[in-house]
Amino acid sequence: MMEIDNSTDSIVEALQKSALFGSLSSKQLEQIIPLFKITSYDANEIIINENDIPIDLYVIREGTVEVLKKSGSGTLLRISVLHAGEVIGEMGLLDNSPRSASIRTLSPTKLLSVSIADLKTLANEGFLYNQIITKLTDLVKDLRLSMSERPIYFTLISNLANTLSGRMRQTNQVTVESLKSELELSKARVAMGKFMINLLFVLAVYMYAFKIIEKMANNSLSTSVISIPLIIFFAMAVLMMMKSSGYSMQFYGLTTSNWRQSLKDSVIVSIILISCIAFIKWLSINLIPQFHDLTLIHLSFNAGGMQTTNELGQTNIPILITLIFAYLVFTPIQELICRGALQSSLQEFLTGPSRVWWAIIISNILFSVTHLHVSIGLALSVLLPGLFWGWMYARNKTLIGVSLSHLIVGGMAFFVFDIKSILIF
Repeated sequence: MMEIDNSTDSIVEALQKSALFGSLSSKQLEQIIPLFKITSYDANEIIINENDIPIDLYVIREGTVEVLKKSGSGTLLRISVLHAGEVIGEMGLLDNSPRSASIRTLSPTKLLSVSIADLKTLANEGFLYNQIITKLTDLVKDLRLSMSERPIYFTLISNLANTLSGRMRQTNQVTVESLKSELELSKARVAMGKFMINLLFVLAVYMYAFKIIEKMANNSLSTSVISIPLIIFFAMAVLMMMKSSGYSMQFYGLTTSNWRQSLKDSVIVSIILISCIAFIKWLSINLIPQFHDLTLIHLSFNAGGMQTTNELGQTNIPILITLIFAYLVFTPIQELICRGALQSSLQEFLTGPSRVWWAIIISNILFSVTHLHVSIGLALSVLLPGLFWGWMYARNKTLIGVSLSHLIVGGMAFFVFDIKSILIF
């Protein structure tokens, strides 16, 4: 803020453009001009803070300001925008209540400021009549002028009433638009709530169906192989739910937007997670006696009785291809359901500043539950990677990076490091 020299002509011009002062006569303007000073503000400066005690009244000479109201969460919400000629802080003329809103400049702004107390003293214009008495030569002229004018203070109050009426109409319109916005948001949250309920129901049915089919199947059949047609079926059901939810597929992460950044993040996250997996297995081998005979790298994958190598150490190519295919199908669909459907809907449904992290945590716990059909240990071990993938998805809003990282990390964990060999439960 910088004060500059007063200019009578500029003050008169600005006051004449103001709805509050514009109807004052030239004589009355001459009386109040000495009360004003011109102040310059840069953009994004606070002029008035909400709940301040009103001291000055302002007229915008140049520039634009915004009226801000603090919400219950502390966020500043824009109520309106004021331009040159409009008045700020006029409610102080009526009472001494704290300021009802904050004022912040949107551009370099020059204001005319005047003390509210000085304006109120103009309600008694005795000094005008003292001048009339001492200037006999102007008596007739001044008497006629005085008879045709209302006192300055009451003129300002009349103008203020007109200004406030306009402001109230504008505020009412803002309120209506706000209510419409809240109604639309409420409808969206109801729709998303229904989607989440249906999705959770589908997940529950999936878990029951998987266990039933697993029990009915031949013991030599891999649980991963069993799950392929089952998870494809439920993935189709989830896609149909997404399509009928009223939200775009992009909302659920089915988009190529930000794919480059997503791939970069997936490489970094994958390196971190693979390093953690290798370090944890190395520690387990060296610190836990029952794992001393294990090797850090073991290219074998046991899945429900199916192994990629036989007793002679030979690779069973058909089984290996089947398991790789199952994994390639299973993993992106898992991400579609966990991140695309669950996390996206939770981020939309929850409220508050921590809603994204709560969405990540809750969806990740449900993601962990989908691994219970293998073992409790595996379900717990996927919690940490899931947090990283949830963060990646929230950051990039696409399933490309998280699916790739899931494929890489999961493949290394099961096919290369045989992480299941150190899961004790």
